[in-house]
Formats: sequence, C-alpha cells, structure tokens
Amino acid sequence: MKQIIFPFVRKLFALFIMVICFGGSAHAENRLVIGTGDAIPPYFIAENNSGMEMEILQEALRISNYEVIPKYLPLARTFIEFENGILDGVTNVKEGTVKRGLLSDTVIRFHNCAVSLEKNNFPIILPLQYLTDKRVAAFQRASDLLGEEFGEMTKKNSKYREIANQMVQINLLFTGRTDFIVMDRNIFAYYRKKAEKEVESGHKPKMVDVKQMVIYHEIFPPTDYCFAFQKKSVRDAFNLGLKTIRDNGTYAGIVKKYADMMVVNEYETPEPQ
Repeated sequence: MKQIIFPFVRKLFALFIMVICFGGSAHAENRLVIGTGDAIPPYFIAENNSGMEMEILQEALRISNYEVIPKYLPLARTFIEFENGILDGVTNVKEGTVKRGLLSDTVIRFHNCAVSLEKNNFPIILPLQYLTDKRVAAFQRASDLLGEEFGEMTKKNSKYREIANQMVQINLLFTGRTDFIVMDRNIFAYYRKKAEKEVESGHKPKMVDVKQMVIYHEIFPPTDYCFAFQKKSVRDAFNLGLKTIRDNGTYAGIVKKYADMMVVNEYETPEPQ
C-alpha cells in the first residue's frame, strides 16, 4: 500500500510545484513594470494611479492582455532603472534619451515653455539666450531633453537648477525666488490649480499669491514623446493597442476627460497674435 501511495503523493507534489512555477511565471510575463516621473500630472497622477498618459498606456496594453504596474520615480531615476534592466518600460522618451530598449510610436505631445510673472516685465518674445543670466528652475533632465541650445545655456548659467518636484517650481515662481520656471503648459496649469486650492483650504500660506498674472514665453517647439520597452514583442503590442484606441475613439475620450485640468485661466496673459 505504501509503495502505491508515496509515488502518487510525490507525483502530485511535483505537479503542484509545476503549476505554481509555470502558472506564476506566465502571469508574471503579462505584468509590466513601467517607470514614469513622479510629478507630471495631469499625464500621470501618482495619488490614484490615474492621468492622461496612464490611461492611454493601460488601455493600449490591455488589448494584448498586459497589466501595467506603474513605478513612480524622480524623472532621472526612471532612465537609470530602465538602462539597468530593472523596468520593463519607461515613459516620455525620444530618440537619444535612452541607450537601450525600443521606442514606440508617438504617444503624446508636450509643449514646454518658460513662465514668468507679468509684473517682472520680461519681453514676451525673447531668445533662449535671454535666460543665460536669469534665475531659471526647470524639471529634471531638461538640459538633456530640450535641445542643444538650451543645454548650452544651462552650462553658462550659474543660476540654473533642475528640480524633481514640480510643485516646488510653482512655489519658487509665485514667491519671487526665481525669474523663470520651465515646464509643460498643461503641467503648469494642473499645479497652479492645485496650489490655489491649497491656499483656499489653508494648507498653503495665503502670502503665496498664485493668482498673479503670468506670461508664457514660447521658446521651445512642441515636443513629441514616445515610450520605450525592453522587449520587441511588448513594444509591438503597445503600438498595435495605441493605433486601436486612436481609431476607436478611446484615445480622444481620455484626452477630453482631462481637459478641465488644462484650461487656460484668467490669470494668464494672452499670447501676442
């Protein structure tokens, strides 16, 4: 009897181990850890795993049964972890940003600009080199991402700095501790609205007047960004999904959903015609 039972138990145990290993492995292969900056709403909103780009990413990959596990990091850190093979993918890259991986089709267009307070009377239209002797606070890796001319300016400007938390940029601008901040217009609108709510609720000192008039200095052309993935199969699946959600209207619906976070408000000086 023992000779019959023990071999059966051993086989059952071996089968159980195989189910765990191979079943878990198969499930893990469909889970993708994607790195993104931790301070770029309304594109990615870490507080509730939402955002325009987050939903585009999720919907595009869901078509091929991939599950997105977001990893929010300081922007510079996302590229380091992707280069080291820790992440399956990374968001908001363009040609030359990363040395490894495969780029997707264009996902989103950012419009970075320099923002100043109107009361400072800086020219609305100004050359990029105008910033050379000014206090400038930009987002992480801006010196690499915003073109060669901007990169050269940052090397000459001892008052230039890059900041991981873009709400800090907002505070610096409205408290007069910097002349210009450099960021995407939609991100600026989101953080300004958030700062205004914090002042109204008492969580931010009322002395921080975020309703001051500002000027957008259009010194950068709009920039198209892709995502990068370690595996060709994942990149191709994402491209297929991206095309599908563009064709069926899902992409446009996601953009519309976040439109209220990107409205030009009454505290912005109109651009010259």
